Amino acid sequence: MLLILDNLEQFEHGAQVVEKLLRTAPGPRVLATSRRPLRLRGEQQYPLEPLTREAAVDQFVERARAVRPGLRLGEQERAAVERIVDGVDGLPLAVELAAARVGTLSLTQIADRLGSQLRLLVSGPRDLPGRQQTVRSTLQWSYDLLDEPARRVFAALAVFPGGATLEALEQVVPGDPGELDLPVEELLDQGLLRRGPDGSDRFVTLKVVREFAAEILARGDRADVWHREAVRLADLVEESAPQLTTAEPAEALDRLRAEHDNVRAALVVATEHEPALAARIAAGVWRYWQMRGHLREGRAALEAVRDHLPADDPRACFALYTALGGVAYWQRDLPAGEAAYAAAVRLAEQSGDPADLAEGLYNLSFAIWQQGRLEEATELAERSREVFAGLGDGAGLARVLWLRGVLALLTRDLGTAERLLAEAADRHRAGTDAFHLGWSLRMLGRTYLLQGRADDARERLVESLRLFAPSGDVSALVLHLADFAMLAVLDGDVEREVRLVGAVRRIKQLTGTEIVDHPVNAVSGLEETLTRLGPEADRLLAEGAAMTDDEAVRYALHEFQPVGRHPGVHPRTAADDGIRPDLRDSLRS
Repeated sequence: MLLILDNLEQFEHGAQVVEKLLRTAPGPRVLATSRRPLRLRGEQQYPLEPLTREAAVDQFVERARAVRPGLRLGEQERAAVERIVDGVDGLPLAVELAAARVGTLSLTQIADRLGSQLRLLVSGPRDLPGRQQTVRSTLQWSYDLLDEPARRVFAALAVFPGGATLEALEQVVPGDPGELDLPVEELLDQGLLRRGPDGSDRFVTLKVVREFAAEILARGDRADVWHREAVRLADLVEESAPQLTTAEPAEALDRLRAEHDNVRAALVVATEHEPALAARIAAGVWRYWQMRGHLREGRAALEAVRDHLPADDPRACFALYTALGGVAYWQRDLPAGEAAYAAAVRLAEQSGDPADLAEGLYNLSFAIWQQGRLEEATELAERSREVFAGLGDGAGLARVLWLRGVLALLTRDLGTAERLLAEAADRHRAGTDAFHLGWSLRMLGRTYLLQGRADDARERLVESLRLFAPSGDVSALVLHLADFAMLAVLDGDVEREVRLVGAVRRIKQLTGTEIVDHPVNAVSGLEETLTRLGPEADRLLAEGAAMTDDEAVRYALHEFQPVGRHPGVHPRTAADDGIRPDLRDSLRS
């Protein structure tokens, strides 16, 4: 006998009845659906995940044609349906309720209005139980089954669009942090919380669940919970930021990537209500934005914080203007970068902090030399050197050596550039600053390229690329690919040159890393080469653009050959964080 029990959680003593049945009458099998496990011996759980995109599209179309029998899906319509099912996380009830709206809204209108699922996904079939006629009713029903500690955790889920570890929940949920194990387990049992993919220690929620949680949170300690989350993230990014310029930045980058959606949400709230706290987050995370290709997003966030930040907080203002200058510099918006860096220098001068002043002068020189004002940039570099020397800051002095080498390169004093950059690399190699070691090697390699010394350039550029690539630093990647394209020119390998240029253009467009367009990063004679090749150039550029980031790295290193790739199809983009983890060890070797 097979006994099927549906929605068993509605029966208060359902588990006990099933246990007694199986104990006293061995033989039957029980198939039970429930919002929580029965927790009986011999129970085998089969958690139901949301629908796959393909299955969700099929369900949507089936339900929609019950309302609009003539519905046909062309390419544009299918794209809208995919946006809809992705927007509701493949939740079957939400898919069905969204499909019911095709009687009054177009597919595009439904997709565009999914910002609030609770308002859109209403009016289900009347022959369903009341709790299943709207998503809100379903969620309210589940919420009503929770005890008070679980309700507190549920409300706090609103501040975690990127998911949360148990440790993060303990820092943010009001009350005793040591008593969250059971409430979290209850939310897992109810399906309101899910374990992250691949056995990670993160817990995640569906978007519509977070929307409902936000409504619950708004009735209680909303300001306190958001404050706790912003403080947690500020501490996390400040701890992670120094690790981004070490020999092993990948762990810190991955940690920030996991929290990126949470950072986005917290910045929106903190910018309006606690701008100094928002400045701590934004200033700490800007290097992540640069390395992982989020320059446009980072610029918008930093400018919003700047517009809210009181001028009577010089420390927060210095950090924020430094970060804003850095993002604008990498975007090659040089006037904006100069203005931000100059504001940071003024703040350092007013505060009398020599470390801030040395850093501010060093940074400002970059925005100045990028605009061709080499004499002024040289003066700033010398002032920065003097302050670093007074502080006994050897790492700062090594960075100024690198800066002076770049300035010499720009004046085509290649002998001096080679000497200064080689000395900077040696000093960084003796220390722990792998980030600036990589940049010193990269510019030394570029100097050799301009001298026509292909073998010397290749040695430095390969070493530099292997420092940056494993962590998925796309801003470094785009500049190195331009270098390897130039190296291909010296090697006489035109196809490799043009393919690498195609990869550079794709990553630049995705990430906003416009600094690659500065003449110091140029590929000599590129336009003449493209003109000479004619239509063949378009094919090679498309093949280069079709390579993923890790494929482009391996192609630059002669470890990959693109074949049979359809132009424009990118299984992985620069903004997806670059190099796959399984390639990191081989790229380091």
